[in-house]
Parts: sequence; structure tokens; C-alpha cells
Amino acid sequence: VAAARAEVLLVAPGVKVIRAGGYCDPVPEKITPPRREGTIEFETNTGGFRFVAKGDRFPTRKGLGIGAAFLMEGYGPGRIMTVKIVPEYGEPTVYEPPVNSEGILEVGYVAAVGEALPPGRYMMSVLDGAKYLATYRFILEAEAFDGLCIPFVS
Repeated sequence: VAAARAEVLLVAPGVKVIRAGGYCDPVPEKITPPRREGTIEFETNTGGFRFVAKGDRFPTRKGLGIGAAFLMEGYGPGRIMTVKIVPEYGEPTVYEPPVNSEGILEVGYVAAVGEALPPGRYMMSVLDGAKYLATYRFILEAEAFDGLCIPFVS
């Protein structure tokens, strides 16, 4: 999958997007228990994402999520941050994962097992209370049927 140039729309001092892209749904023991709303899961990855699509623009696929890792300088381990994900079509969703022991917040958004996220624009923001620290934009293009993320593991 070809890399795309990252689309960072906002970043506060001390916060850096260190990697972003599309990842295949990780095995359950690598994530905290996901929160589910309908056919969407919200994951906090504890094992590091293995991105199979890099950057901000790539085709959606069954089993493919979008994710980003943010270096949170000045935000200690365990600090709860707010992550807001706004799909182009659908309702915004919010969850509150902690910063890990290395000062990194790694978050993802994936469809339910065997499903694909709908094509469109997705805005992933990190907030401290009501203050926006970073916003990253993903564009998911028409679905590819190449089996990249099969078998489904969650």
C-alpha cells in the first residue's frame, strides 16, 4: 500500500503525531477491552499498531481500522485524555484512553469483526478537557477487496 502524506490539521506544543495509518484489527489480548457502539469499536492498543497502510489516505477494507500514535510530552503515564472521532457520515464518538508508560497515546477506530469502515473523511482529535491538542484527518476511499486483513482476529 503506497504511503500518503500525513494530514495533521492541528497540533499543540509538546504533542506530536509520530505515526498514523491503517491497521488490521489486532488480536484481543493486545488491546484494552473495546467499547462498542453499533458496528464500531473504540480501541486503545497496548501492543503497538502494525500499520499496513501508512499516512492519511487509503482504501477501506474489511478488518482495517484507522489509528494514530501521539507523543504526549508533559502528560504523564496514566493521564486520561479525550479522543473524539468524527466520521463524515455518522455521529461523533468520544472515549477516554490513558497515556502509556512511554508518554504515548495510541488510539484506533475499527468496524466490528468482518465489517469495513464506510468510505469518507474521519477526523481524529485528542483533547485535554475541552482543549484540542491535535487533530488528524483520514480519508478512506472506496473499499478494496484484496483480503489484506483476513482472517479476522477479534
